[in-house]
Amino acid sequence: MPGPYARMNPLQLRKRLLVVESELQRAAMQQDLAALRTSVRSLTARTAALAALVAAAAGLAETVVRRKRQPPARPAGWLRTALSGLELLLPLWQAWRAKAPGTAPGSASAPPPGASLQ
Repeated sequence: MPGPYARMNPLQLRKRLLVVESELQRAAMQQDLAALRTSVRSLTARTAALAALVAAAAGLAETVVRRKRQPPARPAGWLRTALSGLELLLPLWQAWRAKAPGTAPGSASAPPPGASLQ
């Protein structure tokens, strides 16, 4: 029993073969493009991670170079050191005083121990 293409002339058969071959090439090209997209996404992610590392390394290198270029700092005088220490300790002291019983800001005097607050 002859196939469906037995009655076609050679030009029609050639045309049919070219169409089928074109469809196969188109499917292969779509697969190649999908693989290329995946590779580009992967490369982009790796490049972003590398860029972050390079930026961090550049910042570190800048800090090292800047410290090497700066002249050594003069030792601060004792008065400047004392004032700096007071500036650091004053907020801590104020917070501690505010939490202490009976020393809230605006209170005239602390109640005597054992007194009830009614």
